[in-house]
Amino acid sequence: MSDTTYPRRAVLAMAGVALGGASLIRATGSATAATRESFLLLEGTDHETEVFVTHGEADGPTVLVIGGIHGNETAGYEAAAEIKEWEIESGTLVTIPRANEVAISNDTRIGDGGDLNRQFPTGEEPETALARALWSVVEEYEPGTVLDLHESQEVYDGSDLDGVGQTVFHSDGEKATTDAEDAVNFVNNTYIGDSTYNFKLGGFSSPDTDPSDLFVHKASRDAGADAFLVETVSTDIALDTRVEWHNVITRRVAGEELFAGEEETPTPTPEPEPEPPTATIATTPENATDVTLEKGTTVELDATSSEAGSSDIVKFAWDLTGDGATDATGAQTSVTLDECQQYPIVLTATDAEGMTDTTEISLSTL
Repeated sequence: MSDTTYPRRAVLAMAGVALGGASLIRATGSATAATRESFLLLEGTDHETEVFVTHGEADGPTVLVIGGIHGNETAGYEAAAEIKEWEIESGTLVTIPRANEVAISNDTRIGDGGDLNRQFPTGEEPETALARALWSVVEEYEPGTVLDLHESQEVYDGSDLDGVGQTVFHSDGEKATTDAEDAVNFVNNTYIGDSTYNFKLGGFSSPDTDPSDLFVHKASRDAGADAFLVETVSTDIALDTRVEWHNVITRRVAGEELFAGEEETPTPTPEPEPEPPTATIATTPENATDVTLEKGTTVELDATSSEAGSSDIVKFAWDLTGDGATDATGAQTSVTLDECQQYPIVLTATDAEGMTDTTEISLSTL
C-alpha cells in the first residue's frame, strides 16, 4: 500500500479538484493499487480541516468516519486520527478526524457557530459553512456506512438528560441494527473488564424528537447510509482505553467492507485485580499507643475507620492478648490493662469476598 502523504499546504503547488470549498489532492497509482489522498475543507479559514481518503486494492463499499464535531470529546477525534492510518484491503475509507477545529483548539463542546451537531436538518441544506463543507464530503463519496465518534460524561441510563456514554446509536434497518448489536456484543465480551461500562444499543430519535438535526441523522435519512453515533464515557476511564473502544467498534462495524474478512486479534482489557480491605485501629484515649498507661486503664478500640476494598467489610475479629485466638468481634471493643506488661492488640478485617487485612498496635502499662 502506498504511503504517499502531502503537507496540508501542498495544494498551493498542485492541481486540485474543487469540492465544497476544498482542494482535492489525488494520489498517484494504478486503478487497482491501494492509494491515499487528502484534501482541505474551508482552506485558509479558522475552520480549515483535513479529510483523508484511502482506497483499498479491491472494489468495495465506502465508509466515512468523523470525529471532533464536539471539540472537548477527545477520544473521538484521537480515534479518528488513528483510523485514518488504517491500511485497508477493499473499498474506500474517508476520515475527517478534526471536524470542528475551532472547538478542538479551544477544548470546548462548540465552536463559534453554535452546536455543530445540530446543523444538519433532514431534507434541507446544512445551516453553516462548516456544516455544508462537511456534508459535501458525504455528497462526493456517497458512503454506505457513516460513523460519528463522540464522548459523554455519564453512562447512558435510557435518557439523554444526564449522559449517553457507552452507547452505540444506530439508524433504522436490519443491517445497521445487526452491525450495531454485533459491535456491542464483541466489545463488551472481549474488551470491557467492568460490566459497569458495558456498551448499550440506542436507536435514532424520530425527526421531531430532540436532539435532532445530527450529522448521522442526515447521513441516514438523506444519503441512505447505515449510520452510527458512538459515545464513550469520558470520566474515570483512561484516554487510551476510550480510544481503543472507538477503534474496536469502528473496525467491527466497518471491518467486513474494508478488511476482506481479515481475522481480528483482540487484546482484552483484563479484569481489575480485587482489592482487600484496610484494617485500622483507633483508640480512646487517642494517644494510648504512644504512652505508658497506668495499670487498670480501660482502652476503647474502634475499627470503624477501616476501609473496604472491592467489597464491604463483613467481620472484625480482635485478638486482645496476642495468642492468635479471637477474643472479641464487631467494629468496637475494649481492653482493660490489668497487668504491668505489653498488650499486643491484633485486628483482622474480612470482606464479603473473603479477603482480609490485619493490623496491630501495642499497649503498655507501668
